[in-house]
Amino acid sequence: MASLPTPRVAIHSEALFRAKRRAALLTLWLPIAGTLLAGVSAFWLPIGGLELGVALGMFVWVTLGLEVGFHRLVAHKAFETHRWLRATLWASALMAGQGGGTYWIAQHRRHHSHSDTPLDPHSPVATPLAPPPRRWAALHRLWHAHQGHTYRDATTNVMLFAPDLLRDPLLKRLDRQHAAWVALGLLIPAAMGAAATQSWQGAWNCLLWGGPVRIFVQHQLFFTNSSIAHAFGEQRFDTRDNSRNNWLCALWTFGSALQNTHHAFASSAYLSQRWYEIDIAGGAIRLLAALGLAWDVRQPSPEQIAGKLLAPQAHEHHGHR
Repeated sequence: MASLPTPRVAIHSEALFRAKRRAALLTLWLPIAGTLLAGVSAFWLPIGGLELGVALGMFVWVTLGLEVGFHRLVAHKAFETHRWLRATLWASALMAGQGGGTYWIAQHRRHHSHSDTPLDPHSPVATPLAPPPRRWAALHRLWHAHQGHTYRDATTNVMLFAPDLLRDPLLKRLDRQHAAWVALGLLIPAAMGAAATQSWQGAWNCLLWGGPVRIFVQHQLFFTNSSIAHAFGEQRFDTRDNSRNNWLCALWTFGSALQNTHHAFASSAYLSQRWYEIDIAGGAIRLLAALGLAWDVRQPSPEQIAGKLLAPQAHEHHGHR
């Protein structure tokens, strides 16, 4: 019996590529424009602790949606939870303005399947794009991994990497409402500002700082998972790729930038293994488990951890294989 052809990792369709490129460029430039507007507006309407507090609160909420919801719960099935909490985390992550959850997760699973190879959609060490002049090569690769791939890479095959999500009617419905959830992520800080100050100025300032400024900052910080944390940091585990544990980036990605540990144990709910490795998302999952809202929480055994450890002399050369 003839074997079936292997499905393509990416779909090479000009129409799909153009649509993806338009969405990616909007994702790139609209938060930048909103951030510039917030900077200009601050000359006439000064900001203070309220605006920064609202922006920080939205950042924490949405980053938990991304890291606990999209990443650990759905992409890697690191734990199980109630249907309503799964939907809440999904909707919260959509407020990040990083596109629909199904495509986000398909892209991430593709990254794990082909990490730091030319089929990886966002590797800083292996890119399918034509190389730039040598002087700019390192920066070019970092930008490609960070955000450039979103409007230059071919469309990931969602049917190959996320068929389980395509069969989930609730998550499909939330994805179709993606624009509405992004808009809600703007309206919530505006409503908080209006309630706190009883003025349109407060609503306007909190809209800008809890909306586009927060989205811009969130993009640039969260995307360090793909760029900085695959180029700089510590490698403790044999993962056959260039993933690193970058403890600094892990602070603002809520643990996600502990990429070497994550690639070694992708289905683990917890990534911190040393005192200086801060894993806020792992702490949130522990809290959910203590409250009975998370179960079947997965983590590696001591034997599995020991089996993946690199020999000390291999640390320097691992990732350049």
